[in-house]
Amino acid sequence: MARSFVHAVGIAALAASVALGPGCAQAVRVAVDQRPDLSASRTWSWLPPTREVPREIDALLRGAIAGELVERGFERARDGEPADFLVGYDLVLRREFVMKTETGAQRRLESFGSSGGFGGTPGAFEITGSERRLVAYDEGALRLDLAQGDRRHVVWRAFWVGRARGGIAGHVDEAVSELFERFPSEADPTR
Repeated sequence: MARSFVHAVGIAALAASVALGPGCAQAVRVAVDQRPDLSASRTWSWLPPTREVPREIDALLRGAIAGELVERGFERARDGEPADFLVGYDLVLRREFVMKTETGAQRRLESFGSSGGFGGTPGAFEITGSERRLVAYDEGALRLDLAQGDRRHVVWRAFWVGRARGGIAGHVDEAVSELFERFPSEADPTR
């Protein structure tokens, strides 16, 4: 039941990204927020992946998430040691191709008689041209989870949905940063 709910929320988030329009549009929302108290927490570790993500994007996401956690005073638990909380993500990507008409810059075309002579001959013509191009957009829905306890109970979950021309990889840092703006806590620096 919980898995189908998460799947349905992910699909709804991806559908919402379609409505955001062209360029790099995004939205963040928190779906599960039990306001966990992380003040006593110091270490974190990764939850197992929920789906395979392209290696390049996985590395970018993991680096951005780890950087945000370090910035908030948390450190990654050493291998084999228990962590105070677990962090995981899921990313759904969809590539969309859109036919766009793009108009280039105006150009000046000199003509015979462009010396400005008499007789009504114009000196030059201003011309523009339009091209039809196939433009690729990546639509993505990124989910960030924070889990605690032996049963890995999800206590905080946030979604970012976005659409970017040419690829989502260049927007990973921005997406993770926006998710962490809603992150529930910071580490206690005295621990």
